[in-house]
Amino acid sequence: MVGMAKETSKGADEELLDLVEGWVGHPYKFAMQAFPWGEEGTVLEKYPDGPDTWQREVLQKIEDGQLSPETALKIAVASGHGVGKSALVSIVILYCMNTMPHLNGIVTANTEDQLKTKTFYELNKWYDLMITKHWFKCTGDKIYHLKYPKTWFCAAVNWSEDRTEAFAGQHAENVLVVYDEASAIPDSVWEVSEGAMTTPGAIWLAFGNPTRNDGRFYDCFESKYWDTMRVDSRTCKMTNKKQLAIWEEEYGEDSDFFRVRVRGLPPSKGDDYFFSAADLRDSYARIVPRSLWEDYPMVLGVDVAGSGGDSTVITYRKGKNEVKHFKKLDKLNEIEVAKIVRKEIDRNNAKYCCIDTVGIGHAVSVMLKDWGYENIIVDVDARAVSSNKELWGNVRAELHDRAKKWIKEGHLEQDDERHKQFMSLGYDYGSARSKNSALFITSKTKLKKSPDMSDSFVLTMAVEDGRVGLDDDDDDWWRSGKDKDMVDTKYDILNHY
Repeated sequence: MVGMAKETSKGADEELLDLVEGWVGHPYKFAMQAFPWGEEGTVLEKYPDGPDTWQREVLQKIEDGQLSPETALKIAVASGHGVGKSALVSIVILYCMNTMPHLNGIVTANTEDQLKTKTFYELNKWYDLMITKHWFKCTGDKIYHLKYPKTWFCAAVNWSEDRTEAFAGQHAENVLVVYDEASAIPDSVWEVSEGAMTTPGAIWLAFGNPTRNDGRFYDCFESKYWDTMRVDSRTCKMTNKKQLAIWEEEYGEDSDFFRVRVRGLPPSKGDDYFFSAADLRDSYARIVPRSLWEDYPMVLGVDVAGSGGDSTVITYRKGKNEVKHFKKLDKLNEIEVAKIVRKEIDRNNAKYCCIDTVGIGHAVSVMLKDWGYENIIVDVDARAVSSNKELWGNVRAELHDRAKKWIKEGHLEQDDERHKQFMSLGYDYGSARSKNSALFITSKTKLKKSPDMSDSFVLTMAVEDGRVGLDDDDDDWWRSGKDKDMVDTKYDILNHY
């Protein structure tokens, strides 16, 4: 009801209580009357029609479920990105706080950062818009009734496989459990939460990207005891349709990336290789027009070997063309490697040298800098840095994703050993162990042989079309070094990060 929030906030609490009485069992009615939809001067000014269609459907599921309070209500929603999930979570929490006396609620997510800086951050925004906000207090990790702070609340709880008792013993008069980014929450936590569902009328909501094709969140959609829904980002009001169209063109509608991030579907159960053998073979045979490489700067990717039988590998790339085959350096110490890299920079007039500084690569980078050669320091274990950084678990995954796209257009020199390395790499869209629902590439520690040759090529992806970094929306931050032959960048600590 447009204007209701402003109108009733000036009335007496008795009038509000009459309003609240009408909300009980009717979450959509609450959503429309408790917030200033379409009201000029508010953040909801452009949304006079209220929640999105899929959000209304979930609210209707809650309403239908509350008609049978003798059983617990369990709803799972798998969605793509940007659909308004956190907004709906906030509306549901506030509905329960208003209509379920002495609510005992918990909210958990894949990470503490997600829980506090996203889920509860969004909750605070909706709390500030609500006409009954003066009855409650909302902090960074808890909302509670001012008169009954110990018995009427909903709190953020970080999960731990070693300490699951925080999810047990919820046997209050009214119980709410909310999982945000549910794919990454371990089975042991799910099992403990089941105990809270013995309370008649308890509500359990699980939201998230379906990043795995196993686990309890996946199982919800195979169970007759869960009411489920899948939400395609392309059907929602708030999503960036232009970006979704770009992803569809780049990845393909049936790709795992598009299935998980847009369509609300789990990854396929087919081959779990990250790179396509067909795409690699096409790249070996492809002749790239000179316009796509001749005038681009030379980029070196240097994967420095650690101890053992691994090799240091240097890869040479210009634009969409691997213009020179890679070089392998065996059984050399850091000083010897640094001297050879220096020669290769001079010999090839290289503008950028991208070095993996995890491990002894750091020493090589320092020596080059001492000799006057600036270089791009790539910390592959650092968090991803692009504007869509939540899609990747770390810089390693981000660079591999860029390399996968490059291979579809560029030319690679063929090498059987390197081909095997590319094809040895698997991927995961998050796991309970990692507490992250983003893309990860198989860790080197899990491979029989280090992918030094493929990694060397992937490192060159820190430079695209003569620019440093991976953020297409910001191409100026690195230009402070444009008068040098090389650009000095600490890749995991960018100015815009």
